Amino acid sequence: MLEYIATAKANLAWVMWREAHLSETQEHGQAALDLWPPGYPFRWTALWPLIAVALAQDQLPEAIEYTRALLEPTQQRLPDDLTNVLEEAIQEWEAEQSETAQIYLGQALELAQKLRYL
Repeated sequence: MLEYIATAKANLAWVMWREAHLSETQEHGQAALDLWPPGYPFRWTALWPLIAVALAQDQLPEAIEYTRALLEPTQQRLPDDLTNVLEEAIQEWEAEQSETAQIYLGQALELAQKLRYL
């Protein structure tokens, strides 16, 4: 089943991120996104490592796009505190406040780690 293969790829992305292998994190995370059907509710398992890599590589536009995907209505609901920080990041980005958006995304990553999403 493609969903299982995609989930395994997302798990590999997490492992690669934890071991600081950024290119492999990106490779496995994107492979997971490509394999899952549209609207698959657990895309966060690949999106969080992809957001972390995008921020680490100063690719804020990509991090924002992944963040938008994380907040799509079809996705599993995240805790309110985490959702609020992610929404703030997007609002700051849209207000052309990229430095503040990056700060909010960094806070979101810290909170995601604390809550064991990443």
